[in-house]
Amino acid sequence: MKTFFSPGSAPGSGTSTNVTTSAFSQPHVLRQRMQEEKITHAQTVTANISPVRLEAYPGKLVLYFCPMKSIEILETVADGDGGSTDRWR
Repeated sequence: MKTFFSPGSAPGSGTSTNVTTSAFSQPHVLRQRMQEEKITHAQTVTANISPVRLEAYPGKLVLYFCPMKSIEILETVADGDGGSTDRWR
């Protein structure tokens, strides 16, 4: 999962926090938004996802997709295979 940096910090500054998901992160919300944006299985994109919820636990942050309303695709890094994102299930 992605590493997020504290406001005002920069990569390499030593103030990063690991972010993970849990069984309660509601990945079906993420899949639905990905389908709306026509993202396919195995496609890699750089995107803004908004809003999401982060909850702090000792040594990590847990990411929740439940409040997510949109995905803004900034760049397609690698094309997908055209398959459904439902393959994750």
